[in-house]
Amino acid sequence: MPQPLDYARPVVRPRTLALPAMISGLISGPVGWGLAMKFRGILPLVGPLACALAFAVVVSLRLPALARKKDQVFAWIGIVASVLWGLAIFALIVFALEWA
Repeated sequence: MPQPLDYARPVVRPRTLALPAMISGLISGPVGWGLAMKFRGILPLVGPLACALAFAVVVSLRLPALARKKDQVFAWIGIVASVLWGLAIFALIVFALEWA
């Protein structure tokens, strides 16, 4: 009797939102800056940065145990990118106010 071909079946890995979290983290800075320039306020700047950070943190905390290492890295890049954008924009504002 031949052996079943269980080894030939692909391993089903759960789908995650890690890639969208990384993309939203990477574009949150330019989006926030553009909204702040258009609407002249701090709230349009903080909104996209905070939402992207919260989305990336929730995704990274809710990653399944079987998630690939690549998905975990994507989620962490989303978190780090959001924080770095926030720090860079804050530093730019402080620098601009110091020279004004």
